[in-house]
Amino acid sequence: GPRTDVDGGEGTEVRGLAGGERRVISSASPWIEVDHGAIAWNVGVLRSLLQPGTRLLAVVKSNAYGHGAAEVARTVLQHGAEMLGVARIEEGVVLREAGIAAPILIFGPTPVCCAGELLRYQLTPTVTGATDAPGLAAAVPSGRKLAVHFKVDTGMGRLGCLVQPHADTATVAAQAMNAA
Repeated sequence: GPRTDVDGGEGTEVRGLAGGERRVISSASPWIEVDHGAIAWNVGVLRSLLQPGTRLLAVVKSNAYGHGAAEVARTVLQHGAEMLGVARIEEGVVLREAGIAAPILIFGPTPVCCAGELLRYQLTPTVTGATDAPGLAAAVPSGRKLAVHFKVDTGMGRLGCLVQPHADTATVAAQAMNAA
C-alpha cells in the first residue's frame, strides 16, 4: 500500500505499512516491500491476454529480482503461471527444496556434470546448440529421459542454434539430440 517516509532524526519513520503499522528503520538500511497482490494482478492481466491453452512462464531468476523467489513463485503459480524460469541450476534446486513442484526451465548453460541434479530435481535445461546436446545426452543414465528446451537463435545473435532460413527446426533439434 501507500507509504510515507518521514525523517525521524535518528532514523526514518515509515507510516502506512500493512495494517497501519509504523516502523522506524535506520536511514542507512535498505529494505523492500513486496506487494504480492500486485504480482497476482499482473499475472492475471498477462493471462487474460493469452489465447486459451497458452502456458505462462514466470521468470524468478536472481531470487525473483530480489523479491524472494519461493514466495513470488507461489504467488505467480497460484494466479495463472504454469512454469517458472531461472538462470542457473542452483536457483531451480532452491525452488524444489522450497516445495515448488511446477516445471522449471533453466535459461543459462548447465554443465554436463549436473545431469544427475537435473534428473533428481526434475529441472529442464536449455540446449543452445548441437555441441551441447551429445554431452548432456551421454550423461543421462540409460533408460532415463531428460526433457530439454532447445533454443533456436531467431535473429538476435545471443544464444541458440542458428537455423538456416526455411530449415525444419524439428529436424535440427532431433539431430542435435540424436545421442539421447
